[in-house]
Amino acid sequence: MGSATDESAKLTSIAAFARSAVRNVNDPGVSNAEREAFYKGLPKDRRRTSTEVLKSAIGMPREMNLVFGAIAAQAGFDVRPHDCRPKRNHLQSKACRSLFSG
Repeated sequence: MGSATDESAKLTSIAAFARSAVRNVNDPGVSNAEREAFYKGLPKDRRRTSTEVLKSAIGMPREMNLVFGAIAAQAGFDVRPHDCRPKRNHLQSKACRSLFSG
């Protein structure tokens, strides 16, 4: 978090670190060989922990969110999961709309 003093700056710093520490498996910079090795190495019976994702330095988007949440929680932020999947016949929450809008 470096010199960040307010909560917004701290969260921005955490997000920047998470993005730099873990590459998105779908990014064009990830080679096909890396992608194949990534999928082959995934546990079959469970989801990976944030520690496993950080160690591998490559992950799916939801795993990158997991890393962000884990680091934010360790920094003292109240972190709770939120289901942002579209709901049939329901409007998405304001929080989800803000996540997905530019």
